[in-house]
Amino acid sequence: MFVEQIVKLNDDDVVSMREKFSPIKSPVFQVQQVVEEVVGNNGINVLDWSKNGVECEVIGSNTGGWKKGKVRFCLEFIPDQPAPEPEQAKNQESPLDDLRQQVVQIKKSHLP
Repeated sequence: MFVEQIVKLNDDDVVSMREKFSPIKSPVFQVQQVVEEVVGNNGINVLDWSKNGVECEVIGSNTGGWKKGKVRFCLEFIPDQPAPEPEQAKNQESPLDDLRQQVVQIKKSHLP
């Protein structure tokens, strides 16, 4: 069993996709370019939308009325190969296992 992994992309991350699906009609772009295209064309501060958030009120089907807060614009990446479940990940060898074992041995050798 695998757990779906969602990675929030940073403004300087680069995305490559088929041009017909691209929000800016370019097959390769930085996340910041999409943010600027979506919210920057209206004289709106892009930094507010992508980092700080913009104050707003939201009403949803399960919120029980209007809620004050902030809304942010971001792109998320979902890898085709999901991460293994945490229990499976514990059973897999880590590239750091050898180094950890060496540290333990060094500590033991320095004990009185």
